[in-house]
Amino acid sequence: NYRVALIDYRDFPDRSGASQDYPCKVQLAFSDDDAEITNAVNGLDLGDGGDDRETVYSALMEAVRLDWRLHANKIIIILGDGAPVPAGSAGCAGGGVGQGPAVPQGDRGHSGGRRAHRLRGAL
Repeated sequence: NYRVALIDYRDFPDRSGASQDYPCKVQLAFSDDDAEITNAVNGLDLGDGGDDRETVYSALMEAVRLDWRLHANKIIIILGDGAPVPAGSAGCAGGGVGQGPAVPQGDRGHSGGRRAHRLRGAL
């Protein structure tokens, strides 16, 4: 079985000047309902565009904080059309990638948690 979650990411409103921007937003919490997943994907819009930098790291860190099943294989797929806002930029992933735990405390020590730690170190 599987579950899918969907996180949308754009930009920091203070960086872009667009009040409708946001670093990231969970558009769909984990679900195994095909219709719900399809509707969430079809409901995405591009926003204003405006520049080539996006808050990829904020979305990645939000994905790691989702309600993952403890012993499930964990896969994060990032799709985008712009380069990320540089890690460590003001506001990026809570002030910078690598600050604080990247995985929920209950998942530490399991294979998914170790992968998330390696991923965090690679950013």
